Amino acid sequence: MPLSLSDLPTEILYLIFKRLDRPSKLSLGLTGPHFLTLFAAYYDLDRYRNEPEAIEKLGYHWASWDEPAALAAVIRYLAMSGHDHMDDPAPGTISPPEAVEPVDELASILDPEALSHFLMTDEAVPPPYKDTEEGKEDLLVQCIVSDWLETRFNVQGGCILCAECCRWVFRRGPNGRHTRWAQKMLNNPVWLRHCGRCAAKHAPPENIS
Repeated sequence: MPLSLSDLPTEILYLIFKRLDRPSKLSLGLTGPHFLTLFAAYYDLDRYRNEPEAIEKLGYHWASWDEPAALAAVIRYLAMSGHDHMDDPAPGTISPPEAVEPVDELASILDPEALSHFLMTDEAVPPPYKDTEEGKEDLLVQCIVSDWLETRFNVQGGCILCAECCRWVFRRGPNGRHTRWAQKMLNNPVWLRHCGRCAAKHAPPENIS
């Protein structure tokens, strides 16, 4: 009688999960929703239910762990490095801060024009979203889900990840071309890409048919 890995007792699966590193766990989790639900239990992701910052970062918004929105959240968690404190490196010795030279001493070293610019410059310009940690995570999750869809279901063209509920939307229709909706979303910044349901929720009443 053939035995699937998913047929093993949960406590045995947890031992397997414990011995695997994150990429292997991620690969195993992408074999199906069942494993992603098990990972949610293994990592006790329910502990984040009452933490607004974690809810926003993981993106599951109170969904049940076996729903599409939550599956993307589990993928996001497995793809993230260092989100859980158990993965934090051991604290090292903290070096004392270096003494800061007073401005008048700096003035004797720097060119007056450069010093004036230095003192008058506002806060540093934030990097573009795609270069932030959150932007990199979003891209990683989208690539992972797209690769999974292609490998498991031969879905070509990848997907778009909803910025609100984390559901994925196929980029291409049955004819192999980008759908009008996907084309519209691809023209939006990543944080403004939504599935139809979330877009309808935010649309003015007169635009909802």
